[in-house]
Amino acid sequence: MRMKKEYIVLAAVIVALVAYLVSHKKDRNLYELPQIESVQIKAITRVELTRAGETITFRKEGSDWKIMPENYAADSQKVKDVLDVVEGLTLTELISESKNYQRYDLDEKDGIGLKCWAKEDLSFELRIGKAAESFNHTFVKLPGNPSVYHAKGNFRKKIDMEKGDFREKTVLAFDKETIGAFSIQTGEDAETFTKEEAPAAPAESKDAETPAVPDDGSKPKWVDDQKEEADANKIKSLIATLSNLKCEQFLDGKSKDDFTDPVYTITLTGATEYTLSLYAEREVDGESLFPAVSSGNAYPFLLAQWRAENIMKKPADLKKKPEQPEP
Repeated sequence: MRMKKEYIVLAAVIVALVAYLVSHKKDRNLYELPQIESVQIKAITRVELTRAGETITFRKEGSDWKIMPENYAADSQKVKDVLDVVEGLTLTELISESKNYQRYDLDEKDGIGLKCWAKEDLSFELRIGKAAESFNHTFVKLPGNPSVYHAKGNFRKKIDMEKGDFREKTVLAFDKETIGAFSIQTGEDAETFTKEEAPAAPAESKDAETPAVPDDGSKPKWVDDQKEEADANKIKSLIATLSNLKCEQFLDGKSKDDFTDPVYTITLTGATEYTLSLYAEREVDGESLFPAVSSGNAYPFLLAQWRAENIMKKPADLKKKPEQPEP
């Protein structure tokens, strides 16, 4: 009789344990994740990022994006990175229903709100928290849903930036092959370098007794004001640097008219004229930077010291060094 009671108790414990495990599994693995409606990215015309009450607004104008209300040109790749988050959003797991959003950086202070409009229609909304410990997921919260979910990918870093970080940083751009001359001015000294094209190869002679002059593979050369040959490789490197020049940051609240007496100016002549002027070095947040203006951008900006020094070549630095006699 005693043995029978023990079997009954043991059976009851096993049934209870199985029931617990089944219910626990249902709670953890058999829930349904919310369905994310697909968004037509090409139809999006306005994007907003909001954190701690501050909002960055992007508006599409033609194929370009502008940062509003200043109408600054936005970095198209960085805006695309934000839209990639919208297009590729995939929920993978329910993480919490406790409403403890601070733990996941989803609270009002640290969470980032992302909204997208197609003209006047709100087509997407999401709140983005920090990356998960695996760095393969990001904590997110959907509108009207108190739960916290894992979303596939570590994308917080793509949108967690200041307004200035989203600006297009290109301040001078041109086709370097079109440049035929440039001048450098440092204080009262000025020098101009001009490209001289190599003579065309002679046409092939039809006279069998008069052999054609072979093409010696001559390349264009650069000469200074005295018609002395300059170092073509150094000039090629300088023009390449200027042909796609990006700044570190812009000087908000300043205009080009606020800057006078440049310490270095280079003017290049190609399809049109391109100018870059640099001003006295200054320290900003412990970093040495050079204020500058260019013909390729409406706003004054800052160049890093190393970038400015790569540009500010003295005319003598670009001239061809005389060959040293062998000992």
